[in-house]
Amino acid sequence: SFQVLASIVIGGFTGLHLGATLSFSGIFLPQLPESFTTSEKSWIASISNIGQLLGALISGFVSNSIGRNNCLLLFNISLLAGWLTLVFYQENVYLAILGRVLQGFGVMPSIGKF
Repeated sequence: SFQVLASIVIGGFTGLHLGATLSFSGIFLPQLPESFTTSEKSWIASISNIGQLLGALISGFVSNSIGRNNCLLLFNISLLAGWLTLVFYQENVYLAILGRVLQGFGVMPSIGKF
């Protein structure tokens, strides 16, 4: 039925979100400007793990209070904001770091619900 197919497709997207968020630094780092130091590039590559930690800690409470579907929708706003921040970061290291934290924060609840 349509519901089963939709569940399979949406379930597949959660793995896609996680894979894209975790592997994006491999694509993003070589394209960063030369003005970024090695330390700044390292922060950009690894800071999404901090966002994942925060997202995992908070998502359980949010899920219990507003429901699982609303929790996923709410955290997807953060994920989208993270991607948009990286698209429009304008070679600002702090915006790039913020985008990676938002990505980590937004992606974690979607994979922790199985």
